[in-house]
Amino acid sequence: ASVEIGGRGLQKVRLSRLRIDMRQKEGDALMIKEVGSSATSSLDRVVIDQCEVLGGSDGVDIDTAGVTLRKCTIKGAASRGIFANDFFTIEDSTVMGCGSYGMKTRAGCHRRGRNRIQPGPWDGHMALGEDAMARPFATMATTLGEIDAMALAEEEDWEEDSDGQNE
Repeated sequence: ASVEIGGRGLQKVRLSRLRIDMRQKEGDALMIKEVGSSATSSLDRVVIDQCEVLGGSDGVDIDTAGVTLRKCTIKGAASRGIFANDFFTIEDSTVMGCGSYGMKTRAGCHRRGRNRIQPGPWDGHMALGEDAMARPFATMATTLGEIDAMALAEEEDWEEDSDGQNE
């Protein structure tokens, strides 16, 4: 069965050395819902340490701030290994063998240590095992600077095409 963590009455949660096996089952394997309140510091509200998550529609679904995944292995999710609607930290973890993305984040993440993250369709430039500090806040394909550079290059190509010089 799925594991769901959440509740306004909880201030801090720590899971250590847990194995969640959702292979051949429906639903997300680990769902991390709202923990604490806006008055509670979001730093390390939820720590998932040395856990293994196997299968599920999404391996880990994060819907609260202050989540840290440390030394975890997330494998075999049908869609995404991690789907996060809130900012989180991943440290020394592996996310591999998922149906589409290793991670899909909406608010970003902080990568610490050595992570092995399965690239998604926007992550072509990232190598497996990349040093986390090389791109601490990159969550999908590119940083904002790279997006600006790509847009500028496309604009230059379009201008050349419109002048008839680059056909």
